[in-house]
Amino acid sequence: MKIFLKDTPGSLIRAIEPISANNANIQSIIHSHKFKENDEIPVEIVFGIDDIKSVENVQNALLKEGLKISEINIEGKKYYKKRTKTIIMVGHVIDKDIRGTIDKINEGGLVYDLSVIMKSPDSVSACMLKIEYDEAQEGQINKTLNEICKEKEFLLISGLN
Repeated sequence: MKIFLKDTPGSLIRAIEPISANNANIQSIIHSHKFKENDEIPVEIVFGIDDIKSVENVQNALLKEGLKISEINIEGKKYYKKRTKTIIMVGHVIDKDIRGTIDKINEGGLVYDLSVIMKSPDSVSACMLKIEYDEAQEGQINKTLNEICKEKEFLLISGLN
């Protein structure tokens, strides 16, 4: 498992607690401050675990703690690989329930950054959203974005990364 931890005391302990709580046997932990980026340290944790449900429990616990998971491999095969997508929606994005739009996207991913440009309440606005999602969910994320934009009459600009 590859994750990113904030460079603060106790963050490594918080990351390994859910692994231990799910009866996993930690075999190695590799982290180096020399690869720190944006005050986050990449950490690779190798552990043995009994079943997929326990892996899902670990993943959900880490995400609930707000930790960034880059990827999870099981027996050398990708189980989870984080992808990011940056999109722009143009239209009356604020007036047409931006919160509902974000909630709908968050059903399959996570909007982790939002920037809005709105000149006046009557004018068209533009929102740039950065979205994290599991590589396996890419088709569903794209479908959701297209459905939202069609329903709310937004212009979708995608493929920015």
